[in-house]
Amino acid sequence: MIEKLTDIKGIGEKRAENFRKLGINTPDDLLRYLPRRYMDFSALTKLRDARAGECAAFCAEITTRPTLVRAKGYQIVTCRVEDGTGKAQISWFNQPYILSAYHDGDVIYFFGTPDIKGRTLRFSSPKVYKQNPVIVPIYPAKAGIKQSMIVNAVKAVLTDAGGEIEETLPERILKKYNLMPLAEAILSVHFPQSTSDLVKAKTRLAFEDMLLFRVALNLMRLRRKKRSGIAYDTRGVLAEYMTRLPFELTPGQTEVIAQIEKDMQSPHAMNRLVQGDVGSGKTAVAMYAMSVAAKNGYQSVLLAPTEILAAQHYDTLVRTFGEGRVALLTGGMTAKQKRTAYADIEAGKYEFITGTHALLQPGLNFSQLGLIICDEQQRFGVEQRAVLMKKAVTADVLVMTATPIPRTLAMVMYGDMDVSQIKGMPKGRQRVKTRIVPEDKRADMYKYLEREAKEGRQAYVVCPQIENEEGEETNENVKDVYSELCAELSVPVGLLHGKMKAKEKDAAVEKFRSGETKILVSTTVIEVGVDVPSAVNMVIENASCFGLSQLHQLRGRIGRGSEAGYCFLVSDNRDNDRLNALVSTNDGFVIAEKDLSLRGPGQFLGTVQHGESELAMLSLACDMETLTNAKEAADELFIRADDYTEQIVKRAVARFGVGED
Repeated sequence: MIEKLTDIKGIGEKRAENFRKLGINTPDDLLRYLPRRYMDFSALTKLRDARAGECAAFCAEITTRPTLVRAKGYQIVTCRVEDGTGKAQISWFNQPYILSAYHDGDVIYFFGTPDIKGRTLRFSSPKVYKQNPVIVPIYPAKAGIKQSMIVNAVKAVLTDAGGEIEETLPERILKKYNLMPLAEAILSVHFPQSTSDLVKAKTRLAFEDMLLFRVALNLMRLRRKKRSGIAYDTRGVLAEYMTRLPFELTPGQTEVIAQIEKDMQSPHAMNRLVQGDVGSGKTAVAMYAMSVAAKNGYQSVLLAPTEILAAQHYDTLVRTFGEGRVALLTGGMTAKQKRTAYADIEAGKYEFITGTHALLQPGLNFSQLGLIICDEQQRFGVEQRAVLMKKAVTADVLVMTATPIPRTLAMVMYGDMDVSQIKGMPKGRQRVKTRIVPEDKRADMYKYLEREAKEGRQAYVVCPQIENEEGEETNENVKDVYSELCAELSVPVGLLHGKMKAKEKDAAVEKFRSGETKILVSTTVIEVGVDVPSAVNMVIENASCFGLSQLHQLRGRIGRGSEAGYCFLVSDNRDNDRLNALVSTNDGFVIAEKDLSLRGPGQFLGTVQHGESELAMLSLACDMETLTNAKEAADELFIRADDYTEQIVKRAVARFGVGED
């Protein structure tokens, strides 16, 4: 019987450690480690219908004997295929086994992204099979773990279970919402036999994810109702605060500040979400709330998702309130620095504390914490908020996001919160002009950036990922693009991504901020926190990989100075209808509504990375009906309690770290 990972054939201690790096610690974790996407061979595309840059599955006959060529350190196997409607050339890099595995006359099934050179349709290293595999799962695979290892391990656990996987939802919920049983859903999501089975499996697992999430929110709401808050004295705070600002507040900021002021005056704990478009001035609103807390003798904490943003908040707070009143706490600090900061914060030396997840560590205690602010709420989940709230049972909570959430979705995701929206933009904020750039104009675009850089106008180049993962087709990644631009351009190029050490990231940002680096090649780590007024241009490689809301968030990094910004979306023609929404408007709320209508709530939430560790299944599937049904079911659980209710509540508590009281 398989009780631990090392019971699975082929997994020893070393490989088990690599699985643990993926978050897979137990056989149950393995079954819940879901594919990121699928290669669908259930509907094959004819070669005549192949479109450059568009992934698809094909079936064709090999018409020339595969040949091997060695060039520049590569081993390239090449052959030609036909399917009666068209012809294509296929090349495999560093896969010499293809030479003996496939022969002239073989019929193959392959999945890949074609390009067209002249009149030749070409595929580079597609996944190939001798029989139709129907639907093939692709898992997030790294840390020395290959796709085949995950597949074989999942098969072993499912075989050992013999289809006996304990159901986690009551029969009445399964019937009411027409949900697939858990055992069937787990099997179908890993090894689907049809697209309809896969949709049903995704819906079942997404429903359960959302159900637990809503139960966690309901528990937090009930806990807040049981405790009293702090009735703050706000008299004179706004007038004094405005003397510290080097700018005037916008009408939109003033309106939201009035709502926050009313909340903080109340004896009930504030629980408010502030939505504001990129650059609308959310930080200034948050600092007003921090001013109120400080006047009343309470500390406030501002939680940021990245060290870059935390450092920026620290600088802003110091400029506004003075260095002796502000503390910064991040994971990149030394153990000695952290110990000193812990002691000073607990002693009440600092009124304003900002930092990253380091603020969530159990060793940190506050003197008198009265206000918790989470910046970029989509990067933090219920669990992180719950940890901070345990450090201050009466604290007000203010969460902020620059990724607008459409009203229909906000009612489900943030139904336990009051919602504010900052309307309008500060004076002087420049409109960013957006253009779609086809692949054949890419080289000209980079020459333009080079000329701009020599005139002092810096640029970001954003790539979808750091490097290609095993099982993924070729994709513009930050390492390859950085190497390419260093070789092709005559201006200094910098590199920034999430796997770099904290000191390396700080150095990369500082070189860009000082102007030493003219072009910064980065992943979406720059999405929040990097503020360089002289950066007026941005290129987003393979823009089709991103949701519209995330693209809008990214372009918010430019146009922050006196010059207008230009954002270039590199894309093939197939996605231009969707991307034109960004060309036509800079209104984040309009874009969010469009994004939701095109992608559905599952992919929309995946785009904004809601909670990161939470709601993993939602990024693969589900629609508004599934989310609404799960919310309804969660609400009913608190009315109609039974044994299953108790089990679900315990799972929500364990999953999200919230209290049951």
